[in-house]
Amino acid sequence: MKPKRLESELQDVGTFSHPKQNLEQYATTPALATKVLHLAAVEFGDIEDKSVIDLGVGTGVLAIGAKLMGAGHVLGLDVDMDALSECKENLEMYEPELEVELVLMDVIELIRRYDDYDEQESDESDDDDDDDD
Repeated sequence: MKPKRLESELQDVGTFSHPKQNLEQYATTPALATKVLHLAAVEFGDIEDKSVIDLGVGTGVLAIGAKLMGAGHVLGLDVDMDALSECKENLEMYEPELEVELVLMDVIELIRRYDDYDEQESDESDDDDDDDD
């Protein structure tokens, strides 16, 4: 999808009705979303038929843009249920509705889980090395 058309499509995506300052919720403009997505698509080939994760999906402008550009699977994570509800409303504007998987999750907690997993694997690897003695 050409950048001008994508930016035009994203103009209708709603923004936060009640942004929460403590979560630093602010709208990603259609122009910025278009630039980021176009760069990812053209320079890196990271959109079309790829899996895309939008960390802090908010109202969904980047997730929606990725889906409109042909992403295979899009996952949107956010810590705020209100934001996910607004994102769902934005997805429902499209006919047919865009398929984006939305998950209520604290990204920091996700990182901690994988850090713990990596530490466990490292410890197990060290134990295996000790068995070789």
